[in-house]
Amino acid sequence: SIFLSTGIGHMYQSMGFTSSYIVLGGIALCFTLLSFITLDKARFFALQTATTH
Repeated sequence: SIFLSTGIGHMYQSMGFTSSYIVLGGIALCFTLLSFITLDKARFFALQTATTH
């Protein structure tokens, strides 16, 4: 997190507060969409229930 904080701090100084948050939000959105697409097929396994004996 130290390295991320340093990079984000430099981004604040060079781009400004508002633009930095738009870029960070876009990155978070891309990761969310990528995770939704790649993990969509894994949901099938999560829906199976364990049988009790």
